[in-house]
Amino acid sequence: MIDYIEICIKYQSLDLKEIFQHIYNSEKFSLLSFLKDFKRLNFSADFSEYNFRTVKNLNTFSPYSCELLSGFFSLLGKSDVDGQILNCETYKEFFKTESDKAFENEERKIKTGSSILFGAVLLLLIIIL
Repeated sequence: MIDYIEICIKYQSLDLKEIFQHIYNSEKFSLLSFLKDFKRLNFSADFSEYNFRTVKNLNTFSPYSCELLSGFFSLLGKSDVDGQILNCETYKEFFKTESDKAFENEERKIKTGSSILFGAVLLLLIIIL
């Protein structure tokens, strides 16, 4: 989504309300539950009023990701075009790091689960034989 926002700011010169109307209507971003809340706020450019704790309570994002979202949106629209593009690029890196960590944690959980399952099956076979 941040890539999309950056492209809209950089090349299409859309204001934030128009950008979020496009994002809201896109199937690509339909799983982002907070967009419904943005619609209720009439896609206001002042996202600092939005409470990302509600997203955290849904366990959609980690607490740190919620803080990143809050930081990103609180700065969005508060500077010139170059500043907003820099904001997008900076937060893309933060989210990439967070995404990589989440992926590594999931891989670790899968490997641990597989090892436990293999051990249980092996133990069961030993008991049966």
